[in-house]
Amino acid sequence: MSEQVTAQLQAGPARRLPSRLCLVATVPSTLRAFYQPLIKSLCDAGHLVTLIASPGVELDEFRRTAPVQTHCVPITRAISPFRDLRSILMLIRIFRAQAFDLVHTHTPKAGLLGMIASCMARVPRRVHTLHGLPLETARGLKRRLLIMADRLTCGLAHKVCVVSASLRHRALDLQLCDPRKAVVLADGTACGVDLLRFTRTTAVLDQAAEIRRKLAIPPDAIVLGFVGWLVADKGVAELIDVFTALAKRHDNLHLLMIGPEGGKRDPLPPRTLGTIRQHRGIHYAGLVSDPVPFYAAMDLCVLPTRREGFPYALLEAAALEVPVVATRVTGCVDAVVDGETGLLVDPVDPEGLAAAVERLARDPVLRSALGTAARRRVQASFGSDRLVQAHLALYGALGVWCGPAS
Repeated sequence: MSEQVTAQLQAGPARRLPSRLCLVATVPSTLRAFYQPLIKSLCDAGHLVTLIASPGVELDEFRRTAPVQTHCVPITRAISPFRDLRSILMLIRIFRAQAFDLVHTHTPKAGLLGMIASCMARVPRRVHTLHGLPLETARGLKRRLLIMADRLTCGLAHKVCVVSASLRHRALDLQLCDPRKAVVLADGTACGVDLLRFTRTTAVLDQAAEIRRKLAIPPDAIVLGFVGWLVADKGVAELIDVFTALAKRHDNLHLLMIGPEGGKRDPLPPRTLGTIRQHRGIHYAGLVSDPVPFYAAMDLCVLPTRREGFPYALLEAAALEVPVVATRVTGCVDAVVDGETGLLVDPVDPEGLAAAVERLARDPVLRSALGTAARRRVQASFGSDRLVQAHLALYGALGVWCGPAS
């Protein structure tokens, strides 16, 4: 960091005019799913907020419903030198024209391109959020490239928000970031959970009952839930194998799955996809606009993932008092207190996963106890109000005024 920037950060804000802040993500759904409370807080305080992401309906929705400025910049997840260079040049033009006080990037590719562009445009304060490490399950040349990309991104940022303590530990082990830059806001997550929305109201329970009715799930059935991308890294193949084995012994067992298909990105085996489509006890609803009643329709939530940053599915389930079974991997160990709010099993351990699922499926008293404790923990540590304030405090420590503009 230059002496000029250091002086600016130490001096703090000298005026109370609106600050100009920019949030950048690879896809707009990241900003919509995780950062709406922060964006609303900044806008309500009178600050000038700009959102940049690849084209998508969520960006159009922000433009219609919030006092924000938006820019569409195509950002591909895949390595594409010519497209990436074009995206960097577009970002540089926007950053120079808007003269932002701070740029905050999210997701790996937007982080890399956004940090390069904001550095070249001399944006005085640069923040990146590390949401996860795809390199954890990568191999060979791809892994080496991902390590180099993360090191460059973190090196160009003034601060790196890491969404969980275990992810920070892993990032420092891999020497991806200067430990003085890496911070976990509050107790972690991207921007917390909206506790007013994710709660078991009478209306939500009525909607959950209707979902079960439409899917022909009997009222007394035990419903396992899965929320997330249908990709190999989420352990979907293992989950399907475990479910089909358990369903042969328990005819009242059903599996409710929501989330987008992975497509060519980390694809599932054709056999797994075939089972999801054909098994009478598996109900795949796809990407839904409101996941809340779907969580409420579940008796337990299962996430046999191989890597995470901080899995929102587990926190959202917890907020709705749904106990979880998850793997003992980065991120999940922060989201679940084993034996208190859910059960943790070793990754890629079908026998352990089956035993944990069967234990909860057979024990409604344990499910209720874990679900109640899980809700209390989310209320205490992971509410969106707390995480919004932590973001505003971080911006303020960097010298960006985030109180009411005057």
